[in-house]
Amino acid sequence: MKKNCVFLLMLVMVFLSFGQGNIVKSKVKQTLDGKKYYVHIVEHGQTVFSVSRAYGVKYYDAYIKKDMNKLKIGDTIWIPVTDAEADVPSNSSYRYVEVKQGQTLYSLSKTFKVSIDDIEALNPELKNSTLKVGMILKMPLEGTEDNKNSSSSSSQTNGDKSYSDVSKNKAPFNFSIRDRVDKNKVHVTLMMPLFLDNMGEISTSKFDIEQRRRRTYKSFTFIQFYEGVMMGLDYLESQGYSVVLNVVDVPEDNPALVVKAFEEYDIANSDFIISMLFQHSFEKAAELAKNNRVFIINSLADRSEILKDNPYVVKYMPSIEGSVKAVINSVKKNFKKPHLYLIHSNSKNEKVWFEEFKKQLSEQKEVEYTLFSWAASNRLVQMLKNDNSNVVVSIYDEAPGKNKAFSNLLMNKLFSLKKTTPTLLTTDNYIKTYSDIDYNQLERLEYHTFDNTYLDYSNPVHKDFIDKFKEKYKTEPIGEYALIGNDIVIHFVLGLHRRGSEFWKNPNISANSNILYPMLFKRPADGDGFENQAAYIYKMEDYKLVPVNRKQY
Repeated sequence: MKKNCVFLLMLVMVFLSFGQGNIVKSKVKQTLDGKKYYVHIVEHGQTVFSVSRAYGVKYYDAYIKKDMNKLKIGDTIWIPVTDAEADVPSNSSYRYVEVKQGQTLYSLSKTFKVSIDDIEALNPELKNSTLKVGMILKMPLEGTEDNKNSSSSSSQTNGDKSYSDVSKNKAPFNFSIRDRVDKNKVHVTLMMPLFLDNMGEISTSKFDIEQRRRRTYKSFTFIQFYEGVMMGLDYLESQGYSVVLNVVDVPEDNPALVVKAFEEYDIANSDFIISMLFQHSFEKAAELAKNNRVFIINSLADRSEILKDNPYVVKYMPSIEGSVKAVINSVKKNFKKPHLYLIHSNSKNEKVWFEEFKKQLSEQKEVEYTLFSWAASNRLVQMLKNDNSNVVVSIYDEAPGKNKAFSNLLMNKLFSLKKTTPTLLTTDNYIKTYSDIDYNQLERLEYHTFDNTYLDYSNPVHKDFIDKFKEKYKTEPIGEYALIGNDIVIHFVLGLHRRGSEFWKNPNISANSNILYPMLFKRPADGDGFENQAAYIYKMEDYKLVPVNRKQY
């Protein structure tokens, strides 16, 4: 037994000596975070242990790109250079940098004054992987922080713009589009909270006493959005379009779960992402989408901030700018010499709406207007009673409880004007928001609202969607989730099938009969994402909401 152990030990020593003897020390040195390293490319039979021994360092001092337990031929290992050797010059045209927490391709390009395309050209692995903390990237020497005071002419060769080509006050619009993943199929990832881990709570037994009084389950919270997406896919399949759907459950507002999902489910290798994520999860998903140049569709957010400096974000919900424009155009078109009263409360919730209305109203001359604070509501009736062409537009938004009380009080005041009843238009659809709203008052006030997510039973396209949904899922679509899911998947899959990756330069398509609310996307500014600027106006007629017209404003 002892002889066998000695024999094995000798074999190991011979093996290690053989491995070390075949290793030729690299002459290439690079700087990584201020320290110099040998850059060694792994060859057949080499290990981290054998390479580090050849360079005279401990194996745990070697710095590698990938998991040392899965070292492959062609992997790169960094070996620290001793002080005595540190002055040997490097013969490379680039340096290595380690990705830090919070860094993106955009921020790296600005820091080192190079374009994203230049970074990707030196690091082709970025096209198939997500930028991660600790990743080692090659960075051209021309744009490093060491050369900040040097001439910037090298960044303007061939007429290409980089992030150093413009003034300090404004970053240029540097935007590139990937080719489609597959020419024959569109690859889509759906990220949403399905709460699959909570499925075990669901019981269909009438004998389950604990569940008898339970009215809802977490797993059903957003299920109709998923069902709407499936409705859209059914239509696309019936028309001969091929779609590969990757469904990823992200049940919490946790950015770490998003990072993990990108790695485990190959989300970066999608043509686009449909997101129904909570705020912080979406912010991380949008960052990763930008790093990988994959477009991400936000389904529900109304905040335009999500578009800032990220050209790969697309916001489905209509912009405030487009909605205000629709209101003003509707007033111009449907009323003779109207006077518009904008009812507001000076709350923070209304600020963006108020500023946009004030801006657009001041830029036109056809509609007279008054900005009316609800604090002076006692004067409202007196101001309105002498004019038959008043349109009261309410953007009032204090808090849910106050909003309900306000809506009742406002309608009562306007309803009291028997001879000069004004038209009421609200940014919040009272029919959907308040189940006990007075339809008689709404009818008298010729109530108007705009809504891109209202299922209109009088519309044949909407009615057909509702009937097919009921047939497939044995229930009616409740709220807007199913409608949004259906429209998003049809719009973007059709666009990519028809125009390929060029579609993303202007992601709009001609009308399609199975899209319930056609979209109109525009960028608010260069470098920002796309925002839906289509808005649809409804009015109360015969105690139901009917479209003023189906045309986009």
